[in-house]
Amino acid sequence: MLYFYPEAKAFVLSDKAILKTKYQVKSQVLPWFNKKYLFFNFIRQFFYLLWYIRKADKVIVAFGGYWSYLPMYFAKKYNKESYIILHGTDTVSFPKLNYGLLRKPLLRYVIKKSYQWATKLLPVSESLIYTENNYYLKRKVSKQGFLHHFPKLKTPFQVVYNGLDTEFWKPVPQTTRVANQFLAAFTESQWELKGGNLIVALAKHYPKSIFKIAGVSQEFIDKHKESDNIFGLGFQPKESMRILYSESAFFLQLAISEGFGLALAEAMLCECIPIGSAVNIIPKIIGNSGYILAKNEVNPLVILVSEAKTKPNDNLGEKARMQIINHFSLENREENLIKALGD
Repeated sequence: MLYFYPEAKAFVLSDKAILKTKYQVKSQVLPWFNKKYLFFNFIRQFFYLLWYIRKADKVIVAFGGYWSYLPMYFAKKYNKESYIILHGTDTVSFPKLNYGLLRKPLLRYVIKKSYQWATKLLPVSESLIYTENNYYLKRKVSKQGFLHHFPKLKTPFQVVYNGLDTEFWKPVPQTTRVANQFLAAFTESQWELKGGNLIVALAKHYPKSIFKIAGVSQEFIDKHKESDNIFGLGFQPKESMRILYSESAFFLQLAISEGFGLALAEAMLCECIPIGSAVNIIPKIIGNSGYILAKNEVNPLVILVSEAKTKPNDNLGEKARMQIINHFSLENREENLIKALGD
């Protein structure tokens, strides 16, 4: 099996480990997000495929993108099974947010051809197929998903939810949970996409609460904050994230678009009470174990948080953990991913 991906994210490597339990997996990792190497990446990938495609039984690619074009073309040419795992950014276009691979015309064409040539598409949630986003814009629906952008696409597809290691992601013993601490996790480039401005406004409304954002530097926060109770923690390894989840009462996932929401699920496994936006699969992930923000606005968020802080939580943290264990475990993904590949 050949397995291609644009960067070695944890969930991509997790899938690779799953595939290795069943197949001999070969991968070629190239710097696809560095534009100056794009031409050379195509050349190197071409010769790699030319050498290995005859020996492979299947070709799998994580994310649709420049890196999926030649693997899908070679797989079709040599009559090999081919699959693309869709994670979110490869199914949407938000030009004003500078987000979504489909907003770029050339890349959109490359992705479309990749999807057409594939044997099957494997989105990590139903919302990547088609969704109507009522959260992002006032009085306007934002339609997204690969069937919205490519309505004539005939390639079969099957949803295979992401899965998490429920034994690693669990509350850290002897960690004290801070009742008024809120946590979020995203990068500086995702500030608007992930609701950074909403969190700043929320922190100002609740000066006695603590707001922490992993992945964003304090220097960046200082340029945006309106109060002194919001802190940027910078990059945090997963061991530190587990502690942060375990000491925080609430986790904020206020994204405008979210392919799945792995950080949200990790936090829920560590018994954070989730507060999420009404987009994509987030409401399904949260279930009845937390709170859903219907509109991308400050006042409804303030009211929702007030309810979350004052209402008895009815063991919502424990419910949150069981919600992920029951529906989004790594074992479930392993079983369903192997089945989706026809084995």
